[in-house]
Amino acid sequence: MSLAEALSANALDLGLGGTPVAAIASGQPIRVIALVERSPKTHALLVLPNSPIKTIADLKGKKLGNPSGKSYYFAGKVLERAGLKDTDIEWVQIENDAGRAALLSGAIDVWGTWDPFYASAEVAKEVVPLVDGEGYQLNYVALFGRIDYIEKNPEVVQKFLQAYKQALTWAKDNRQAAVNILVKENKLSPEAASLTLGRRNLIFESPNDEYRQELINQSQLFARLGLIKQQPNWDKAIDTTLVKTIAAS
Repeated sequence: MSLAEALSANALDLGLGGTPVAAIASGQPIRVIALVERSPKTHALLVLPNSPIKTIADLKGKKLGNPSGKSYYFAGKVLERAGLKDTDIEWVQIENDAGRAALLSGAIDVWGTWDPFYASAEVAKEVVPLVDGEGYQLNYVALFGRIDYIEKNPEVVQKFLQAYKQALTWAKDNRQAAVNILVKENKLSPEAASLTLGRRNLIFESPNDEYRQELINQSQLFARLGLIKQQPNWDKAIDTTLVKTIAAS
């Protein structure tokens, strides 16, 4: 079950990650309440060090594996900018845990993934980035939740946001301790954990105009690819007021 599906099924109240554009476009009652990262370099299209794929144009006819299939915005943006169609490559939907092995075995030619999976394979010198997200996507990480839960429990949500802000401040002020937590909880090498945290730009902000434009760009691309039928109502799906008092404190 995806995060968006879990929210829709009332299995979760709040979620953290990339904004579920397709779910919101389909009418699922999800609202974004805060931005907690802006980290474009945490995503990459990875190839083997000895791969014949050296440029984006070389992707034509190749197998690209990633957890989201054709709905991976970053990969779609890379292809579109290079003048390639989504039909010029073979999309292989594969979870991150299996993507590394698939690339190493030759089952896929390119692996689209993000940290810490990217960092772990990179520090092991098993892969090299063909391209990362810089210049292709802003990669805002958002906090969002079910609209009914947010509207019925504003005080609880505000307390959670306050605690999350404190956690982000602590992680920025205590970098090595934060790296140690990543090592322990995610079973990462110290090198991979340090690289992962180093590529993450931790923030705590109300959803801004730049973020909204990124969502519009993403939904327009998805519409061109036939992945969504209508544009989301971002006025309904974004709350720009809930976090402002906390962010200013």
